Amino acid sequence: LDLRLRTNAVGQGNWQGLGGGSASASASSAGPAALPDLAGVVIRDSRVSYQDMVASGVDLRIGRVAAGVAIPVNVKLTLARGAGAQPITLGGRFDVTLDPAARRYQLAALALGGTAGPGPHLAPVAWDVAAPRVSVDLGAQTLNAPALTVQFAGAHLSLSASGSRIADAPAVTGSFMLAAVAPRDLMRQLGITVPATRDPKALSKLAAAGAFSYGGHALSASGLDIQLDDSTLRGSAALTDLHTRASRFALTLDRIDLDRYRAPEPPAPGRRAGRAGQSTALPTDLLRKLDTHGSFALGSATIAGLQLTQLQLALTAQDGLVHIGITRAGLYGGQD
Repeated sequence: LDLRLRTNAVGQGNWQGLGGGSASASASSAGPAALPDLAGVVIRDSRVSYQDMVASGVDLRIGRVAAGVAIPVNVKLTLARGAGAQPITLGGRFDVTLDPAARRYQLAALALGGTAGPGPHLAPVAWDVAAPRVSVDLGAQTLNAPALTVQFAGAHLSLSASGSRIADAPAVTGSFMLAAVAPRDLMRQLGITVPATRDPKALSKLAAAGAFSYGGHALSASGLDIQLDDSTLRGSAALTDLHTRASRFALTLDRIDLDRYRAPEPPAPGRRAGRAGQSTALPTDLLRKLDTHGSFALGSATIAGLQLTQLQLALTAQDGLVHIGITRAGLYGGQD
């Protein structure tokens, strides 16, 4: 198969009008389309393109196709966009169950993987996606994905999610866990410049876990447990209105040595010259739009050699007014 899809200057596709009749009219009058009963479909060594997106080396094997039965699918291809772009390879299998009459759909035994090029002159990195089951019931408006794993380069993320009213007022809850990864190594693999730090071992470990929920134009995370090197951040945070970016948070950080993450000290003359005459303008437009309420607690921190302990801070910002209240703080073991 060599399938070449194109659109013209007004957005009309070269596939439109094929098959005769109006697709929208037939769909509206016939209701859910019935699946044909096929023994199987095999496509070998093929090519499919859409504008400058090209899938080459396409091997697709589909088992028996019928409504309400698990249809095995095996696929392998290489995807590239534009000349000189690094390709993405994809291969794997899954079972798909389609029941248009009942409006129920399911993926099972999903296992896809391959490689992706993060950028020019960078080695391709491995990726894979796996899930034992993902189901959608449009009649009941439910989504269920009890165990989904995504791996990209050295990062490994596990997710679970369930949803309700997914068609008219989506609400989704679930959990996530990012296995420990070295940010330094990951940034190098992805072609991101690793910041210079005074401690060469900084940014050696990142892990995260928690629960999330989305609904009513709000997104929240609770039970957060985020580890960066020797520091642990726990608590909750939420965007209570995704339109206005209003936020709420309650976070606790056990300890952190910020000096580890500072840039190395420049030579003394350069440091003095760099600081002379510097000024920083307040982001007043941003502050006027800020709508946030929260609390932050810190066990201990080192900042420019200053040792700060038992900090408790409350932040309120609304209608251009920002109030920061420090209810407790200690320096070098003392309390205020």
